[in-house]
Amino acid sequence: MGHDREVSIRPEHYSLFKGSISGPSLTATYYVYSSELNLENVANHIAATISTGLGVRFHYIKEGLKYLKNCCPKVEKTGIKVNEGYVRLTLPLGWMARKKYIDISQILNFIYGDFFQERQITRVKLINLDFSPEAIDYFKGPLWGIDKIRDVINTSYNRRPHIGVVPHPPLGMSAEKYAHQCFKLAAAGADHIVDSDVLTDLPHCSIEDRTTLVIEAIEKSMRETNRPVMYSVNITSDMDRLLENADRAIEASGKKSLIALGICVANIGLSALKILREYCERKNVPIHVHATGLHLMTRNPTFGVDYKAWNALVRLLGADIVHAGSLTGRYLLVLEAISPERLAGIEQLTYSLPVPSEDFLQRIRNAAQQESIRVATGNNEVLTQRSFKNSSGQEIKRTFPLIAGGITPANVEYNARLFGNDVILLAGTGLFKSPTDDNEYKAAQSIVRALRQALDIIMNGENVGDVISDPKRRKKFGDLVKFCNQFKEEYVKWDWRKQPVAIREMDRLKPYIN
Repeated sequence: MGHDREVSIRPEHYSLFKGSISGPSLTATYYVYSSELNLENVANHIAATISTGLGVRFHYIKEGLKYLKNCCPKVEKTGIKVNEGYVRLTLPLGWMARKKYIDISQILNFIYGDFFQERQITRVKLINLDFSPEAIDYFKGPLWGIDKIRDVINTSYNRRPHIGVVPHPPLGMSAEKYAHQCFKLAAAGADHIVDSDVLTDLPHCSIEDRTTLVIEAIEKSMRETNRPVMYSVNITSDMDRLLENADRAIEASGKKSLIALGICVANIGLSALKILREYCERKNVPIHVHATGLHLMTRNPTFGVDYKAWNALVRLLGADIVHAGSLTGRYLLVLEAISPERLAGIEQLTYSLPVPSEDFLQRIRNAAQQESIRVATGNNEVLTQRSFKNSSGQEIKRTFPLIAGGITPANVEYNARLFGNDVILLAGTGLFKSPTDDNEYKAAQSIVRALRQALDIIMNGENVGDVISDPKRRKKFGDLVKFCNQFKEEYVKWDWRKQPVAIREMDRLKPYIN
């Protein structure tokens, strides 16, 4: 079917989607593809869906036309092909605001609009969100942010990455056994103890019992090591019990400055994060956002919502710590965000071969890996470096990204160098993969120490591989050497000394990957 098919939008609608917008606004950027419409029609189709409606004649709505001009999105587009490209919708927000309050659910009605289910739009993915300074006025952002958390953990002076751990198994342990494991991991060098997303308020391990005993374990570890540790207690529940769970956790902790309130926002809703942020401001407690449920929206490379857009929302709504994926573990952060049509376009731009050679296919695979790195570090940039300033010039605090999903001493250098120092590197199942120690806590403690040893090497400006292969120096890093010897194949795969060469070689393909 051709790409010039008529779309059911009245011609008089088009003028509403042009021009500029003043005042509070957000700009949503989408990747789109249609098998039936050209890109211009797709862009106007999306704009009409969330504003004027499709096929509506203005003489039916004359009284509302003047008002309608103030609430219609403005449309820009960048084509990849005639029926594929990027659509930017700038949405005015002033008309929906009441004083200094705006409903996040109403914003989602627009950016997650009905066009996601349109038959004529084959693929659509929200890939980024930008906010004007006037729009930032409606958001408070993190209460603590990276700097306050660093002050608590006492890493402001060296700005090193933090090490987080998830006790395992997440289900089945009593509160006493759970706290005992937390003590062992904290004493070995963990900075954060994090409840698994599935460990909520359970009969065998309630929020009160678990929080009380874990804080006692952390305080015991602090007396022995003189190192503070933060505990993220998972309070996830239905909305009617969320703040009650928060009260129980804070009371059980003794109102210490060592806890964060964990919540699976994608399962409860972004409105819950907004409500919890107001609550935490009164209690002076940070918020830890889990990623569970989010991947239903993010995993498909050409449909849904990208991590980068999601992270912009959760940072503005008040998340202090956010799970942000990884590049080396068992979790899939992104697939190659390149459609088959774009692959064909890259081929024409590079080799112009009728049949792709194996060399070309390998370059595409490497380019996809480079794209994954770019997208992943872009997600991190939203949380740590991207400037969100309100109309007074005040900047929203930075959210601490938590990198998780198969983090081990073998790949921690790769993640730390790609994501930078302002990250929490979280190990869960990776703590319990060593086959050589019968005592599971002894093995897990050794892996935590190995993670810390790897970070010490990195912070000293050296490569892990160079240090642990030096006979004179490797004795100082015994736990790290032991792990890399046990899992040599994994270590060789993620050896940072080999990665930059492959990454630099693919730089010339960057112009073809938006």
